[in-house]
Amino acid sequence: MKPFFVRLIVIVIAVALVGQVAVAAEVTRVNPSEGHVYVNKGKPAGFVVGAKVCIYLSSEETACGKIFRTTDSYSVLKVDNRKARHIKYGMKAILMAS
Repeated sequence: MKPFFVRLIVIVIAVALVGQVAVAAEVTRVNPSEGHVYVNKGKPAGFVVGAKVCIYLSSEETACGKIFRTTDSYSVLKVDNRKARHIKYGMKAILMAS
């Protein structure tokens, strides 16, 4: 009976983790005065208007914002202007699970 519960626990954990899979993109351009950040992923990767995206340097969160424009090849998100000044080309942008 014990192996059954172990398998069940493993399956439940796996299902929970699959729901939290994040999609990563890369910052390609920043307009700090407008607070706009351009990333190299678009609609096919799940980057849709209104989705939350956070920008990271290593494992440190730099800023978060919402996508307001997207195409098949790129997306644009709006972040706080003061935080946008700290975002640089090549930083990781992660689509957050809703």
